[in-house]
Amino acid sequence: MGEKLLTTLPKALSDERLRPAFLELFVELFNAEWNESWTAESAFRKFRAQTEADIRPATLFLEWEQEGRKEVGQAMCLGYVDRLEGVTEERDLPPGCVSVADRRALIEAFYRQGVAPGALVLSVRELGISRKARLNRQAAISKIMCTALPVFWKGAESKATHAWFWTARATNFFKIAIGFGFREVHTIGGPRDIVAFCTPIDWCVSQLMREDMEELFLEMHLRTRELYPSLV
Repeated sequence: MGEKLLTTLPKALSDERLRPAFLELFVELFNAEWNESWTAESAFRKFRAQTEADIRPATLFLEWEQEGRKEVGQAMCLGYVDRLEGVTEERDLPPGCVSVADRRALIEAFYRQGVAPGALVLSVRELGISRKARLNRQAAISKIMCTALPVFWKGAESKATHAWFWTARATNFFKIAIGFGFREVHTIGGPRDIVAFCTPIDWCVSQLMREDMEELFLEMHLRTRELYPSLV
């Protein structure tokens, strides 16, 4: 059984024991899923610069296992709570989505979902699990739920009304998000065909806490088949 910790991004980066587990898992996830070319060193520079420039509270959930003398990351989720109008800064958007029109369109999509002007929202970032943790689809989804829940719960405690994230249609996470019932609210576009999701956070927490997993998996299958038959 792995160890788990809900902490902050600055604390994780300064912890010599946790930092390698976090950074190497980030490298594994984003190089494989997004075809990027991170190293632990370049990832550390990215997150260090991010914490120095960003005053928002950054909550990090991390799960890791001891392998010999090394801590190996198994799952992680990073979340920021910010005012709605603040989440369209370049730091929160995919590369290439920086025009005023892009940002305005995204904010208007949030408004249509019932997000009030000036409301607090949870920006969910860097959510994923290691290849080792993906024993099968159901086990992987269950692990993702357990990984996301503490960050969503912390967001709710911080008075965020909605949670949002973006991903590419070609990723595995897009399929899970559609099946799970997250609301696809806006197509950001770009070379990777990026899509934004925005959903009331109370609903997210209640879904993530569900224990009737067989029923949930059936609902996910049926919802995905209805919305995107090609993904089933």
